[in-house]
Amino acid sequence: MARYFWPRETAIGKRFTLSDTFKLEDAYEIVGVVGDTRYFGLREATESMIYIPVWRQGADGRVLCVRTARDPNQTIEAIRQKVQDQDSGVPVIEARSMQEQMDDDLLQERLVAILSGFFGVLALLLASVGLYGVIAYAVARRTREIGIRMALGAPRTHVVGIVLRDALVMVLTGSLVGLCAALALTRLASAFLYGMTPRDPATFVLAISMLVVVTVLASYIPARRASNVDPMVALREE
Repeated sequence: MARYFWPRETAIGKRFTLSDTFKLEDAYEIVGVVGDTRYFGLREATESMIYIPVWRQGADGRVLCVRTARDPNQTIEAIRQKVQDQDSGVPVIEARSMQEQMDDDLLQERLVAILSGFFGVLALLLASVGLYGVIAYAVARRTREIGIRMALGAPRTHVVGIVLRDALVMVLTGSLVGLCAALALTRLASAFLYGMTPRDPATFVLAISMLVVVTVLASYIPARRASNVDPMVALREE
């Protein structure tokens, strides 16, 4: 608000009124400027705000904000007791910590995040099972090839490397396709999750890294099984 009305000068010392007509006796003098804040909710846009002294308003409900390094519950009880000591007729209707207010405001986002995480883990599990099945089938189809390689002197580490390499090529290709689709859909997801940017590199790197780790783990058993194949048995496979 200060930048809007006084963009090239300080707002300190300026006067304004809340009515359409300026009256000096009703005017407020600006004595300080504070940073922007989301007053009506974390998802709401920042709006212009005026903080008016309590003594300039009539008798009404008040909101007291207290900053403390102690346990918020202990501070709330101390404030209640202090208010009662000053005036027992003043009720403290509601007392909540800032964390509780943020949790209430982000309840919908947290539920969406929990559900998304659950389905994400489920999709990762199904992908791992399917990947294991595909790789195991591919290894079984290449039993004769593996036997020939081992009969010609290929070490077991070479056989394991072949299986892992094919699996990584497959998963990296799929990750590239999924990354393109994710870039197109993240703007929709950002509307449901607070604090999520449409293109967060850390999120994409973490997702692809997890998929690669799962791929390696899912490929290890078929790869080890292929490396233990007897060359003579493998050569007799049809």
